[in-house]
Amino acid sequence: MEEDPVGVPLQALLRAVRQACNLLIRVFGGKPSPLNRRLCTWCIKSAHKHPGGAEVEISAIFADIRASTGLADNYRPVSSGSS
Repeated sequence: MEEDPVGVPLQALLRAVRQACNLLIRVFGGKPSPLNRRLCTWCIKSAHKHPGGAEVEISAIFADIRASTGLADNYRPVSSGSS
């Protein structure tokens, strides 16, 4: 298996940048969050201060469970969302 000549130096560069950023964050008092080790405590505090999110429309499909399709054939569709 051949190594990607660009991939290895790029991975080394990314590792060095990540380590430098971690050092900078620690110098200013940041540390990994106990809630999620991929995020720092500043990120977690910011998320609690400024909660947000998005409402998205989804479509869902469910599997037939014990011939429920035959039962559903007897009913008309009803809109459950607010329009």
